[in-house]
Amino acid sequence: MAPCSEWNTADSSQRTTAAFHRVLASDREMLIRPAGGVLRSVAMDPIVAADAPIPPSPSVTSRLWWFAAWLLCLVVMFAVSYPLVQHHERLVDIGILSEYRVLALVVYGGGIGAMFVLYLLALRTAMAATSESPLLPVVAGGVLFSVVMAALYPVNAIDLFIYAVRSRIFTTHGENPLVWTPADFPDDPLMAFASVEWSVTGSPYGPLWNLIAAPVTALAGDNLLAALIGFKLLAVLAVLAGAWLIAHTRRAAGMPVAAGVLLYLWNPLVLWEGIGNGHN
Repeated sequence: MAPCSEWNTADSSQRTTAAFHRVLASDREMLIRPAGGVLRSVAMDPIVAADAPIPPSPSVTSRLWWFAAWLLCLVVMFAVSYPLVQHHERLVDIGILSEYRVLALVVYGGGIGAMFVLYLLALRTAMAATSESPLLPVVAGGVLFSVVMAALYPVNAIDLFIYAVRSRIFTTHGENPLVWTPADFPDDPLMAFASVEWSVTGSPYGPLWNLIAAPVTALAGDNLLAALIGFKLLAVLAVLAGAWLIAHTRRAAGMPVAAGVLLYLWNPLVLWEGIGNGHN
């Protein structure tokens, strides 16, 4: 009886094991089928396919436009407070123009600080976007900032005036501004805008800059304001060309374009020093 009992026990164990494996296989198939269906759906759906472009989030686009609008308000505030057209006939700085008022100092410092805050918030928004950020508000904002900053008097430097004076040495008097100084032309009334400090030194910039600056003063003639505006527009073109180069480079490298352009084109340091003060 014992052998028969052992055989029955072994047979029962085998049947139980087989049934367990069948249940396990059935459960595995039930789990895998939906997953496979989901994977196939993801692969075939053009909206979520990896190689399909994802449209920018409306919230990202809206925030960038708002940041651009607020930043533009600050830029306009400075340009209206210190206009180039109104003060171009004298060498002054922001202290003289504001009459050293405490309120003007607070507005100046707060305005510059607010420009950087808005810039960093916009940059964070563009970089944190799950899809490519929209390029239109970035470029439109940057162009507007640049154009408005061209109307700002160079409140922190007189370099813009010195560019015009030294370029006149070449285009009006036909001499080399690397060798000749503004003091060498006392009969030219515009040479006084080189200031006493810089009137006795030659140009520290190389021949290439003299060639770039020459068309500006050649077209402006004896009109100082036209020359200053010309150098401002030259700065605007240089900044926009830099933004285009960044966009072209990042697109060729397969990198997000808008964030890279915003990093440069909305930078308050670039706008203020490069265009506002007109540094070459």
